[in-house]
Amino acid sequence: MASSSESAEADRAGDSIPLVRTSSLLPFIGFCERIGAPVERRMAEVRLPYQTLSDPESLIPLNQGLLFIDRIARTEGLRDLGVLVGRETHLPELGAFGRLILQSLTLYDALTKISQVIHLYNSAQFIWADTWNGKARVCTAYGPNVGPGRQHGEQYTLMLLIDCIRFAAGPAWMPTEIHLGTTLWDAFAGDSHAFGGLPVRRQDVSAIVFDRALLSAPIERARLARIDTGRREYEAFVSTAPALDFPDSVGQLVRMFLRDGHSHITWIASAAGISVRTLQRRLAERGVDYSTLVEGARFDIATHLLKDRRCKLIDIAYDLGYADAASFTRAFRRWTGIAPSEYRHLHAFT
Repeated sequence: MASSSESAEADRAGDSIPLVRTSSLLPFIGFCERIGAPVERRMAEVRLPYQTLSDPESLIPLNQGLLFIDRIARTEGLRDLGVLVGRETHLPELGAFGRLILQSLTLYDALTKISQVIHLYNSAQFIWADTWNGKARVCTAYGPNVGPGRQHGEQYTLMLLIDCIRFAAGPAWMPTEIHLGTTLWDAFAGDSHAFGGLPVRRQDVSAIVFDRALLSAPIERARLARIDTGRREYEAFVSTAPALDFPDSVGQLVRMFLRDGHSHITWIASAAGISVRTLQRRLAERGVDYSTLVEGARFDIATHLLKDRRCKLIDIAYDLGYADAASFTRAFRRWTGIAPSEYRHLHAFT
């Protein structure tokens, strides 16, 4: 998932003023208020307008934001401030960015989206995934024009990346190890105490290391893992009930007709008793694209059919409306980063 143009992007980032969404700073504000730190005074010191906090999607200068965090960390004696705040923060708190990521089908899909749109959230930050000694890792780094406080920003990002992975791996999941770039390594002097005793290693970039099989894990796994065993049958019954939300009900129709080869929007609109234009308009009002619903339905059906080893890939491809197995494989790689056969092997369905 690492882009070959990262260095070129970094060069371009150096030509602009680093900006970040206000929602990234709000968890720090809340933490500081809880510990009694003088938020307004520190913001005034770095010339960060307090009124910007009213709009989570507004933009603020990244360097001023990090300088504010650095001032708080120094005056309160919290060299692990980014870790402390990051542990209490979850993706949905990051506004439209977090909600977009949580619409992903798999962890691979989520990390791909993050790497592609992070510049829309923080213009000086880069996030990408690569491999490390047979495992996967997701890395984070800042561009060249970022000043004091960047170590707290990296700490915070690492914790949020762990939170992202937990939406696929479950709420108790922990990384195999954590890599610390030079700035972070120097700040902690190799002490892993701030990271709960997890193995830390000095590397070229800060990163979270995890098992590669998690990349193809559905984002829903975290939710399912939290369901009490005694409620599973009831939850399964509820999950298949007629949806009361318009986009969800359209999705149910898509799933219903997809395996009969009918996924075109005209067919679904007819089944819903409305015009194509009305269907598209009502979906757009909810910020949903029809093609996204079809992709989601195909992914859900594909992963379900892959559990049955008697199902041949060509038959699954036909069931999902693809002309051949190669087309299905290309789509599945786009969703998960691996081929359907490898997905079936990694998850060891029985």
